[in-house]
Amino acid sequence: MNNNIIKADQEEIKKKITILPDLKNLIPPLKDEEIKRLEENILTQGCREALVIWKSPDEQFILVDGHNRYDICVKLGIDFNINLMGFDNKDTVIDFMINNQLGRRNLTPENASYLRGLKYEREKIKFNNINNLKQFQSESPKFDNLEKEKTAERIAKQFNVSKNTILRDAAYSKGLEKIGQTNPALKTDILKGKNKARKQDIEVIGRNEVSNKILQDVSQAKDIRKLASELVPEKPLSPLTVNQCAKYSIKACRNKKRLEKFIKGIEGKKNSSRVYLEFIIYASIVDLEQEIKGSEEPAEIINKKKEEIEWLHKQLNK
Repeated sequence: MNNNIIKADQEEIKKKITILPDLKNLIPPLKDEEIKRLEENILTQGCREALVIWKSPDEQFILVDGHNRYDICVKLGIDFNINLMGFDNKDTVIDFMINNQLGRRNLTPENASYLRGLKYEREKIKFNNINNLKQFQSESPKFDNLEKEKTAERIAKQFNVSKNTILRDAAYSKGLEKIGQTNPALKTDILKGKNKARKQDIEVIGRNEVSNKILQDVSQAKDIRKLASELVPEKPLSPLTVNQCAKYSIKACRNKKRLEKFIKGIEGKKNSSRVYLEFIIYASIVDLEQEIKGSEEPAEIINKKKEEIEWLHKQLNK
């Protein structure tokens, strides 16, 4: 609690707390089991962390941090403390919220990507405004691209990811914002991990102009996939190269028991070379899935492995 707020004032402020939907939407949605766990903690231990409140220029007391805790406390009739913080304007509040959420340990890869993308877009705009370069950029698109790289590189270093990851994050956040305009529940389900829409499909939506009329028909993962394929037709599947075959073959044959079982299975088959190719592809998929399971590798590496698995599955279906 802010020591400058006397008890009586604090109780009055609590009655006047305002929740702005656009600010609440910046808070990554909790999974059902996470909400249940938070509820149990608050019931047994109380609301230990103070809610952050901003007194806006128009005298509103706006909730900045603690939306889930606030909802639970109100629902269960549990008291909470507040911390009144000063911000210059709503933009600085949004920057604080994004940075605050990015500092949390329990972020899912989807939420981290979404928030990094929002941060990139905001910092890019901020740089343009501060330096008053809008007119110059319109005359020099090369300069605009150069600054885009600088912003992406700066944020990439901060979060220990690549520049390209940040640029993909920006497309992902744009895509989710577009989806959220017509279907907020779908956006929430994607960020919760309930909806398994492909990240690269959402990125495609973010990079392209899409009308709200078209987005109104998007209600599930297959709709997102269909829309993305219409915006950018999928490239023809590249075949396995000799080097790739060798790499996967060496990896697949390391498991002696699996190899022996396979050799017995193809005895007498006419097209044994095709069967062998399918074997090394399948074995490699299994190995990659095992590597991902419980992995603590960076999200970028895990996503690349997932893309490799998807590509190998397509090779099997050729």
